[in-house]
Amino acid sequence: MFNSNDIKELKLLLRPNITTPYDARVNLPERGTETVFKPTAYSTLEEWEAVKEDIKNTMKMINGLSDYTEKCPLEPKVYDLMDCGDFTVEKLMIQSMPGYYCTGNIFRPKNKKGPFPVIINPHGHWPNGRIHQDHTIDMVQRCVNFARIGCIAILYDMVGYVDSCQTIHNFADLEMELWGTGSAPIQTINSMRILDFVFENIDVDKRYVACTGASGGGTQTYMISVLDERITMCAPVNMISSIFQGGCFCENWPLMRVDYNNMQIAAAIAPRPMLMVNCTGDWTVNTPEVEYPMLKGIYDLYGAGDNLEMFRDDFEHNYNKASRVAVADFFSRRIFGKPFEGEVEYDFGDRNVLRLFPDNVNPDAKIKDGEVFEMIKGLKRKEYASRIENKDATLVDELRRVTGVYKTSKFINHTNWLYNMYEKDLSDGIHANKFYLFTPEKGCIPVVLFTKNGVTPKGGALFISSKGKAELIKHSEWLIHELNEGKAVLAADVFLTGEMNHPYVRTGRFVSYGRHFPAFNLTDTAMQCADYVSLVNYMVENYGEDLDVYAHGKMAYCAAATLPFTGKLGTLTLNKEYLVLNEDENYIDEFCLPLYLGFGGFEASAAFGADLPKTITVVGLEDDMTKAISKYRTK
Repeated sequence: MFNSNDIKELKLLLRPNITTPYDARVNLPERGTETVFKPTAYSTLEEWEAVKEDIKNTMKMINGLSDYTEKCPLEPKVYDLMDCGDFTVEKLMIQSMPGYYCTGNIFRPKNKKGPFPVIINPHGHWPNGRIHQDHTIDMVQRCVNFARIGCIAILYDMVGYVDSCQTIHNFADLEMELWGTGSAPIQTINSMRILDFVFENIDVDKRYVACTGASGGGTQTYMISVLDERITMCAPVNMISSIFQGGCFCENWPLMRVDYNNMQIAAAIAPRPMLMVNCTGDWTVNTPEVEYPMLKGIYDLYGAGDNLEMFRDDFEHNYNKASRVAVADFFSRRIFGKPFEGEVEYDFGDRNVLRLFPDNVNPDAKIKDGEVFEMIKGLKRKEYASRIENKDATLVDELRRVTGVYKTSKFINHTNWLYNMYEKDLSDGIHANKFYLFTPEKGCIPVVLFTKNGVTPKGGALFISSKGKAELIKHSEWLIHELNEGKAVLAADVFLTGEMNHPYVRTGRFVSYGRHFPAFNLTDTAMQCADYVSLVNYMVENYGEDLDVYAHGKMAYCAAATLPFTGKLGTLTLNKEYLVLNEDENYIDEFCLPLYLGFGGFEASAAFGADLPKTITVVGLEDDMTKAISKYRTK
């Protein structure tokens, strides 16, 4: 055991001091909806294709889509035919999820034979949704234009608008983000199910399946076009911007823009034909000089520069008549080889005649507002159980991104650090060396390395605690045991712990939830998970694979969550002590990893920790982590 002098020296070594270097990650600017992004140039098609694949996988992940996602029967209802002369309108309802419905209208050309081009139309955040009509937008007239040129047009509700009355539009909160559900993924699922309806129930010309929408509908346009190759051309209106990424929950979902922005996401549609509509009066004001040239560069890599067109209007945020005509002309030329002959207005009178449920009650709805989330959680549990059983490797890739581990990298030498490392000999020949590890992102991890004088380490051991490396003093028996086993022992302060969490250093990051922080930034928990895995890799690289880990407090959960990414450890001690994760609220307050529960949480992490340590000791009350590890340790 350490004597009193050793304890004093350990406190000096392990606790904060005024010379601690700066961790630049603490003061990273909070990226959000109004962050200005610079266009990214790509030199080769191969370089871009790798990025495009990652974008598609990321968009698939954030929307909770996998090869194991089950689709319920659509049970479509098409009724109340309105004959409008040269076109017809019907009401449409499909079941996009069990007991949950997507609603809208179908506009069809009359006296024409199929197969038909089809244009689907998500709408933006105008007060009256799909039936809104003013000088800035008229989605119904847009669909009339499409029907008159010979296309079938489907106009459908955003979540919580008009006839979508089972949830509010801002169907999102922290708990839903943990489970990977809310307005954004539900709307994407609705769009994909609309496409399913098209391909199952319409004599569709598969060469010509288009999508267009403005504002939030523009976001949905490029999202669904990236995700679903059945879309062959599109026209996102007034939304592809470098200075504004969309301000609603339905446009911002965790991890959506941590690595990418609207320009890159929309570019993943290339080389399919696209019309970029922009205007002088909103956040697409710079499109001719900024966004369009970037996307044009991507299209040129494919030799398909002519597939990208642009229309600009001197107007406020809109999908107005000029934009409608430009989009109709784009689709008419691309589909029929001739220009649009011009808009002829059709007066429906009271637009409520197009509604399915004017009283805001869907009599077929099997589940109500408060039950939708529980229904989706049930679907998530069933899906991730199937993915675990079938050893779906893509789930591991998703866990890697959710836990932030994909951001890990080797530590670098910090040539500008001028302070000397602090070394001290303790009793029983124990040598302590204090120094700092630096990440490429200018992050700083203070560490103390313990070895026995004159002994070449036969392996390594790592101590990590959310209370900081000073907590090792309370667990000195473990330290001495590891040293006596011939191990080199590293105690470290990961992001926002220990020396990175004291009066001389700014602690914590400013988080404005209204700016959709998790859509643009990794959470503190994810950054701590990444630091932990980096430290494991560092010790393995320097002292071999037989690594013992003692993870304390919150770091016990970080260690458990990252089991698939830390190799075959020697022993793993998880001392939760003061933390228990049994309820969603516990995760929100103590272990905030958006999407993690939707991808199976600790059960998935334990199941895919194929190289589980030879010995895992869990100290603390039973909770989700304990149950998961116990379940998979017995297999």
